[in-house]
Amino acid sequence: MILHNEAVSSHTLTVTVLKAENIRAKDFGSESDCYVTLILPPAIVFKTTTVENDKNPEWNQSFNFTLHNNFQTTLQIHLYDEDPLFDELIQTMVIDISTLTEGKTEIKEFAIQPEGKLWIAFTIKESERKAVSTFKGFSLGKEGVSYWKLNVTVLKAKLGDSKDYFSESDCYVSLYLPTANASAFNTKTVQNNNNPEWNETFTFRVPSHLKNVLEIRLLDEDPVSDDLLSMTMYDLSNLTLGKKERIAFNLNSETTNQILILFEMLQSEEPPSDYVSNGILLAPPFSALDVNVDKLLNNYDSLGKTIKLCGACPENQSLTAKEATRLRFFINRDLATELGLATSAVDAPSSVARLQPLPPEHTCKVSLVIDQDTVDLDVETHECVDDHIAVRLDFDIPPQEKEFLKKRKLIVGQNMQKLFGLDSPPSASQVPTIAVVGSGGGSRAMTSLLGSLKSLKEIQVLDIVSYITGVSGSTWTMSALFRDANWSQDGIDRVIAEIRKEICKDALSILTLEKMEYYRREMEEKIKEGHILSHTDLAGLLYEQTVFGEKVVNTLSEQRKTVNEGQNPLPIYTAVNMKERMGCESEAEWCEFTPYEVGFQKYGAFVRAEDYGSQFFLGHLIRKLPEIRISYLIGIWSSFFAVTMSQLMTHASDETVSGPHMDNKEPENEPLTLDTQHMEPSSVVSRIISDVLMNRPFSSKEYNFMHGLFLHSSYNTHSNFTAWKESHPDAFANLLTPSDSFLQLIDSGHCINIGCAPVLRPEREVDIFICFDNSWTPSDIFKELKLTASYCQDHDMPFPRIDFTTLEEQPQREVYILEDMENPKAPVVIYFPLVNDSFRYFKEPGVKRETAEEIKAGEVDVKSSNSPFKTEELVYSPENFDSLVNLTAYNVANNKEIIIETLRKVLKSKMDIKI
Repeated sequence: MILHNEAVSSHTLTVTVLKAENIRAKDFGSESDCYVTLILPPAIVFKTTTVENDKNPEWNQSFNFTLHNNFQTTLQIHLYDEDPLFDELIQTMVIDISTLTEGKTEIKEFAIQPEGKLWIAFTIKESERKAVSTFKGFSLGKEGVSYWKLNVTVLKAKLGDSKDYFSESDCYVSLYLPTANASAFNTKTVQNNNNPEWNETFTFRVPSHLKNVLEIRLLDEDPVSDDLLSMTMYDLSNLTLGKKERIAFNLNSETTNQILILFEMLQSEEPPSDYVSNGILLAPPFSALDVNVDKLLNNYDSLGKTIKLCGACPENQSLTAKEATRLRFFINRDLATELGLATSAVDAPSSVARLQPLPPEHTCKVSLVIDQDTVDLDVETHECVDDHIAVRLDFDIPPQEKEFLKKRKLIVGQNMQKLFGLDSPPSASQVPTIAVVGSGGGSRAMTSLLGSLKSLKEIQVLDIVSYITGVSGSTWTMSALFRDANWSQDGIDRVIAEIRKEICKDALSILTLEKMEYYRREMEEKIKEGHILSHTDLAGLLYEQTVFGEKVVNTLSEQRKTVNEGQNPLPIYTAVNMKERMGCESEAEWCEFTPYEVGFQKYGAFVRAEDYGSQFFLGHLIRKLPEIRISYLIGIWSSFFAVTMSQLMTHASDETVSGPHMDNKEPENEPLTLDTQHMEPSSVVSRIISDVLMNRPFSSKEYNFMHGLFLHSSYNTHSNFTAWKESHPDAFANLLTPSDSFLQLIDSGHCINIGCAPVLRPEREVDIFICFDNSWTPSDIFKELKLTASYCQDHDMPFPRIDFTTLEEQPQREVYILEDMENPKAPVVIYFPLVNDSFRYFKEPGVKRETAEEIKAGEVDVKSSNSPFKTEELVYSPENFDSLVNLTAYNVANNKEIIIETLRKVLKSKMDIKI
């Protein structure tokens, strides 16, 4: 873990292959031709030179491995006899790195069957990684990334039937290595041949320490569109450095069709480069590239055409004015790329020049052939030297949150002294960290959480809570509460009254002509600010008017004023980025939003809250946009529920819904999110309103702040990833989120409908979850808890072991205390499902219902198909709103003693005294 204000230490393992003796030859008539390979899983392979015709070979060659985190890994050692046809393995050995002594050189002797020996020396030394500042006060690790030279020779293929009816296939092969080249290499096309031979060689400059996965595509050329015959992703860590390897890739598991490729990975003499790293993500060297377009504008009809630089940011720039003689792109200067001229951004370039990786400060000419003339363009690179990158690559919580916790724990300690009658407050280290966890469920989740928090305040438990997390509807509650800098001290009756007024109005009031025009203006303004517009923006505005009844100008970062003195719990809002691949499981990557920052714990990547939605590249902020206001974030956090908006809208008249300038016809089957770069704002807004009315599923779309970053070669060994499952998206490095230009976040309810994930992070050290699950799961009240337990198991997170079978056999209760006595690292979970148990008989704890009116008030239906609180019900009658608030408040109050006793028990264990 990268710690605040500390350089990060790693270790270097030096392995020296010394000599061997009495190695029995595998060949007839000569001695062995021996070499040794060293493999440190998952990615690093070294090979000695070959000592020919010698049964007592000597090498004395040294190789260095960088060790991260700990020494719990095994080095694999293979002794080979080189042969012209195929190399024979003489013997395999392993050594546990953890058995070696740091700072000491140890020579190990390995027995080689039947009577030989091999000697290898091992030395482990600490090597300090360089530090570079990110947010003020942070330090990051730098890794020295060396380079390999990879030669890939596409030999031949054997195919079955052709995709063409009247001829055999016209095949070519495409090779794409995104860590080395921004574009693919293509072989020539072999016409009308089902057994094509190419024998073409392509060379890649491969950065070590990165997860290098080569994409191999076999295509059948066609006049209309080329047919993809097969695609293979090959992890280059399987190759042995210095050894030629010929590999046959099967095209289909049901046939013998194959493509044959020859690989040769060689060590490069090129000096290493520094990459910023957190052990999972690496930020490559960042430069600006300027292209002088004078000659294009002055001598050719190029105005309105597009310069394309593959893999750059931006990738496309239009030649719009003769005054703009120089175009600036930002690049990863370690990538080979292509510069070209195209008619438009969506067209392929008519002229292309390949660019090899460029030095940080460099001037050169690039030649393009235009109208049969060669045009030389002046190109310059400039190293972008700044004091920090804008993405925090770290797995710890930020310093602002640590400072908040210091202040909050002082307040919580004082409140615990009062609550438990202590002589003095517990110290900061003794104060348990308590999190309130909300769920999804639209208006039901919002209203229910209001009642639960009201009661927690009345029993003085809210005063000792440090975090509050939410999903979907519970984020509406949080957004309303955190408009007030002192809401948890002042009580929440005022907020309840304000929301009641709005949530109990006519549902169609949010769909008047006046409101529709307001939505249009706001979304057009968002486009003008430079943001991307998506369907969740309209949903957010609809929720804004439903919950608040007015324009909400607040932003997420403004909520810092509500926590900077530790006066309230810290809010954590959630969304997920869904990664799905045909034939594979889906993976929900949790994204957390706090007043301080937004980011993914999975990748250890975070940006300041005010920078979310701005444009980043290689970890650098390259285009700062105005902060997104909270209403649009609510649209992201609640996008699962948003699809039910169309059900409400169907009740409105065509005239009311359409409004002026709207197209009522069914939209064509176009992408679900829109690239607004090529569309007028008014047309984009009309399309989005139309899409929502047609009940099309949708997600948000914002610039990806991880854009351009690469995965570490060992990313898949981290517990954040389930790459060990072959059918899991985490197993496909080239398809994970850092490779995407945009984030498409959706409601966390698509994954788990309670917001435990962000407070399960070990860095937050949460001791107690008070979980209010207001999901609509009447047939299985533990559904979301089961999903949470499974999530923790997959990601190696401590969580109580729960016997759900036994719980389900018992009568439903208002609260469950779930703890794991055998695992002290597991949090205690105080779990409140949405049930109406004793409330139907008691109007207050211990006070029975007697009159007919009181008995009727206890009949709150939270489980039948006729319930007024089902998720699709956006608005409530005043009576139903009050009854749901009262039910959830009662369930907390009725279990006050259980809650207090559970908290007392955890505090006692931390203080180790009798209280």
